[in-house]
Amino acid sequence: MAVSVGGSNYCPLYWLMNRSIYQKRSIYLDCPRDIDFVIQRVKEAGGLVVEPKTIISRSLGYYATFEDLEGNYIYLHSLKKTTSL
Repeated sequence: MAVSVGGSNYCPLYWLMNRSIYQKRSIYLDCPRDIDFVIQRVKEAGGLVVEPKTIISRSLGYYATFEDLEGNYIYLHSLKKTTSL
């Protein structure tokens, strides 16, 4: 398989010159509890809530996004609407 990259703005060394923008990671997690429970723990630990609990639909559940102390983004998904232990 071959890939061709080009264009007027193409710079093969761009990634090497700007590595810091690529060092952050995105993590997608299924949350077995209500997202509110996890968001509270994130706040207590010093994380930043980027997107609060948001409904996708009744059948698909909820999602939320937060940033950890290292700048990584964590995306949570949960079907639960209330906390269960």
